[in-house]
Amino acid sequence: MMNISLKRKVWTLLLFLMLLWWGCASAPDIISKETTEGETYSADEVRRVTVDQPFLLSGDYFREKKQEKTVDLANLFSKNESGSGDSDIQKLKKAEVQEQPSSSSVPQSSNPPIPQPFPTKIGFILDHENMTRETAEQILLSMAKAAEVFPVAVADQDHIMEVLATTDCFEKKDLSCVSKAVGVYPGARMLALIELFEVPEHKPGSAKTRIEIVDTGLGFRYPLMEITAQVTNKADVHLFIAQVLRNIFDFAVRKSAVMPWFCRCFSREKDSWYISAGRISGLKPGDMLKVVSGGTVVRNPAGLPAGWIPGKQKGILKVEQLFGKDFAACSLTQGEGPNPDDMLLPAE
Repeated sequence: MMNISLKRKVWTLLLFLMLLWWGCASAPDIISKETTEGETYSADEVRRVTVDQPFLLSGDYFREKKQEKTVDLANLFSKNESGSGDSDIQKLKKAEVQEQPSSSSVPQSSNPPIPQPFPTKIGFILDHENMTRETAEQILLSMAKAAEVFPVAVADQDHIMEVLATTDCFEKKDLSCVSKAVGVYPGARMLALIELFEVPEHKPGSAKTRIEIVDTGLGFRYPLMEITAQVTNKADVHLFIAQVLRNIFDFAVRKSAVMPWFCRCFSREKDSWYISAGRISGLKPGDMLKVVSGGTVVRNPAGLPAGWIPGKQKGILKVEQLFGKDFAACSLTQGEGPNPDDMLLPAE
């Protein structure tokens, strides 16, 4: 009996000590931006993804994030090695002078994209909680200029905000749902989520951005990219923003070549089908579009999209009239009309 009584006292004492230790323990660190030795992500990054922005979290989010190392922006755009002792922004300025293409040309590379009959429409979503209002405004103002030398059309920002406001995708923090919605209207083929854009308050300092790009046609999220550069003044920040946007456009154009250009139907009224491509996309009255019911994505051994095989053709639409910023009204000339899930490809 004494042994049992003694055991009870010992367990009671241990339980008391555990409760005392628990109550005195410090709160978990969820704000530190420092990465401890042996850790890949800081406490702030983990909180941002799992608590602040759960819509960025997917089964392979952290795996994908580890695939992309931080990119030195100067090395992306400057091919002149003679200025290796220069700062990041100095290299970018030299590249701006030496390699600035004409407004009618597209930047060349060793792996040029397959020519598309129409420009790639790209939509942007900016996380305003992770950038200043001034930075967000500068990004939006710089888009048109940065897009001039690429075969792209920038989706109207107001239309994208309409989608976010009228669907529950953003409220549910579902990036996949958001990309599908803007793929139908206003018809963004590629969606760029600028998750973070940090500009140092005191200069010189390091500017940093994190970007995720989604192919709305393939339903594929490419690995997150992080880009950094040292900036010394406000002009450097503007140059950094412009070069980041060029990087986004270049990446989106090349990845869009995995499958043919297409658009979608977002509405129908009697015998008129309204589609998410028009004047800016390069359509003209009389153009013919075939209605294709989906397709099959072919992946390479690494799991990235390597190609796309179109599904069954259902019918053919004829472009009758262009309207709005980049929309068109069509009539059905053959077969079945499209639904929002179908793709409209140029008829051969």
